[in-house]
Amino acid sequence: MKRARCYFVGGLLLSFIFMATTLINTPAWAQTTKTGGYLTIIIPGTTGKNIGYTPEPFAPRDILMIAPCLETLLHYDKKGEQIPWLVTSWKWNPDWKSLTLDLRKGVKFHDGTDFNAEAVKYNLELIIKSPKEAFKSVKSIDVIDNYSLRLNFDTYDGSILPALSQDEARMISPTAVEKNGKGWASVHPVGTGPFKFKEFRRDSLLQYEKFEDYWQEGKPYLEGIEFKLIANKVTARMSFEAGEGKMIVGLQANDTYGLKQEGKYIVNTSFSSGISGLVGDGANPDSVFRDVRVRKAMAYAINREDICKNIFHDLNLPGHVLAVPGSKAYNPSVEGYSYDPAKAMALLKEAGYGDSNKPKIKLNVASVFDYTWVVACQGYLNKVGFDAQMELLAYPKYTAIRSTEGWKNGTCWISIRMNQLTEPSRAIQRAYTDFIKMIRPPELETTLNNAMNEPDPSKARALYMEAQRLMVDKYCILAPVYLGGQNSITYPEVKDTGLYIDFGNDQWTPEDIWLSK
Repeated sequence: MKRARCYFVGGLLLSFIFMATTLINTPAWAQTTKTGGYLTIIIPGTTGKNIGYTPEPFAPRDILMIAPCLETLLHYDKKGEQIPWLVTSWKWNPDWKSLTLDLRKGVKFHDGTDFNAEAVKYNLELIIKSPKEAFKSVKSIDVIDNYSLRLNFDTYDGSILPALSQDEARMISPTAVEKNGKGWASVHPVGTGPFKFKEFRRDSLLQYEKFEDYWQEGKPYLEGIEFKLIANKVTARMSFEAGEGKMIVGLQANDTYGLKQEGKYIVNTSFSSGISGLVGDGANPDSVFRDVRVRKAMAYAINREDICKNIFHDLNLPGHVLAVPGSKAYNPSVEGYSYDPAKAMALLKEAGYGDSNKPKIKLNVASVFDYTWVVACQGYLNKVGFDAQMELLAYPKYTAIRSTEGWKNGTCWISIRMNQLTEPSRAIQRAYTDFIKMIRPPELETTLNNAMNEPDPSKARALYMEAQRLMVDKYCILAPVYLGGQNSITYPEVKDTGLYIDFGNDQWTPEDIWLSK
């Protein structure tokens, strides 16, 4: 009997030792079930007109919301380099005039359509025919077989691989578009992603449910994702604090800072989105901003450090140049513009302005945005000798003067997405499209185009660095103010979102999200 009791006690002890050893050596995530649950993401604001038809423009917040459903052909690694996704491998021809893409097999669109070479050709040709700049250099597309195709060019285009990783290359079902039309497709996304479309109520709700036939085995972990749109930002924050959503994005700096100070939430911030600042109408021949000395005076007049500390609570960083550190165009020898009111006043005097002849400018802003920092800029500009007045505009009017009508003797709020993920020439082209009165020095355009068409990485890099010198030091095409920080705020139980960690909303990982409770 004693021997039996010893065996029992010994066996029990061994069991405890085994369990303890297992717990010690088992990763933390493996101790929790990763599957199941629904995630509600709160977004302050409203939706745009398009959440599913790639040839039409996407609003910035809509780019975030389409990611669970519509996937790009390539992805980025943590360094911003392209890695396989729906395209598994790629190879340039020795003459750099054709690029062969090999596709992932066994992938289905949510409506059952095969993802294959014909589907990719259909998608890329939609973009080529659209106003979007991506893939315009593609002269023809050859389908080699069911899972490979070839893009043909007149000359090498360094923007192609980045474009294959971005929103122009989000794949939509050709069957769905041809059957239902682009109007239907714009509000009924049908992609290859981990979640399929369930319901959309404009300016209110976008719901996805788990796609059971997703090509990554065992994923997604969640049963569904929904985006809850709340127009009023105060109400949106209160809804998040009440637990009506476990993630919130798009809050202003004050609200983000307030939630961060509470210490109850996880705040992820990415400083890779781009450089924001003020752009004048230098393309107008009779504008005050035609004179580079006036543009430089504006750049020297602004106290970026003060704005980032006291308005943005260090959730944005001071921006002195026009490229994010680590991007192709970043040039460490270009110092850019620091706060120097004496130099700003000297430049205005040199340009012929004085107390009785101040340059009158309007600071155009959309009233729906947080323009507190522009108010601060107004004060700095007036202090050095500008006569700057705020012009608050409804968003449609602001968009119109920025991109179609133009503006005179004034500035608009601009963001240059010259980050680790964007080919610099395409970033500038987008800026020129969005801000039609921005100055366009031919020397700069030639340098950027030469860089984009240079297949040698070291030579292309040198050209991009020269382009940064021209943009900042020589021409001062705009006044940089801050390096934009994008933030996501979550409850602690939300794991592995990938959102605003390495990059902004260009790439995140909805298929990897799981809930610990």
